Amino acid sequence: MEAISLEAAQHQIIEAVASTQDVEDIHVRDALGRVVACDYEAPFELPQEGIYSGAPLLIKKNRFEQKNIGLLASFGVGEIQVFRKPRVACFSVGDDWVPIGQKMEEGQRYPSNALSLELLFKKEGCEFLDLGICKSNLEAQMESFKDAKNSGADWILAISAFAEKGIVPSLLDLGAHIYFHKVNMKPGKSSVFAKLDEKFIFGLPGDPLSNQVVFYQLMYPAIQKWFGEANFFIEEKKAWLSHDITLESVPKFMVGFQKEIRGQSYVLPFEERLGVSALSLGDCLIRVPSGKGVLEKNSSVMVQAY
Repeated sequence: MEAISLEAAQHQIIEAVASTQDVEDIHVRDALGRVVACDYEAPFELPQEGIYSGAPLLIKKNRFEQKNIGLLASFGVGEIQVFRKPRVACFSVGDDWVPIGQKMEEGQRYPSNALSLELLFKKEGCEFLDLGICKSNLEAQMESFKDAKNSGADWILAISAFAEKGIVPSLLDLGAHIYFHKVNMKPGKSSVFAKLDEKFIFGLPGDPLSNQVVFYQLMYPAIQKWFGEANFFIEEKKAWLSHDITLESVPKFMVGFQKEIRGQSYVLPFEERLGVSALSLGDCLIRVPSGKGVLEKNSSVMVQAY
């Protein structure tokens, strides 16, 4: 399967997620920050407040805020309908992973990806279940997929799972639909998006920087679409490079640090070899187009703050 463009991958994910949105009724005290799933109008008049029957109280797709509670309480509204939080289950594949908190031996590594993703998903209002570490053999991985599918999750994150050649055929045998298996971007080219029994599967690389890029480019829009947001892509703004960037044959994302100089927004690109350490030092991702040669200092680029 050939790599598809980032824009095509985003479109496929958004279209797929749009068909699975779900709603729930919850008490207003638990609704702060949730996205309202339907319009609410005043059921009767409050002339002294200047509110008449049929006046809008809450508008669909807006976030429920503290200021809304008093208005709803004035009309006896105790519950509202909101978009349900997506439930996310995650497992990491590899024989060299060691649980965080345990002593690491030579040649081993900690599964920082799952923890980082958990915080990113929870920040966006999702429920998250970390199913732990899975051995890198086909049988163990398929068991982990089954556990994730039976966990009640809507989305399954499989970190490093698709490095195993037999995974895709095995999922196809179970009736999975593979939307794409590669995305034309760097890092994160080996990203996978699939669907199995109404569960969405995101196959992620094992590199922390790749996972952060994939989250903001593919999973962040899916979350916003699930919640009914009108603007589901991460916000971008223009900035000017403080240093040259070498172009490559595929579009890429680099970690950067933004700084205002005399009212102008500049961004310092970090060396790609810094990897996960760059994430803690930087504050944005730089979208770098494909090409040849060098994108020179003072050229404009689009950046995504994180």
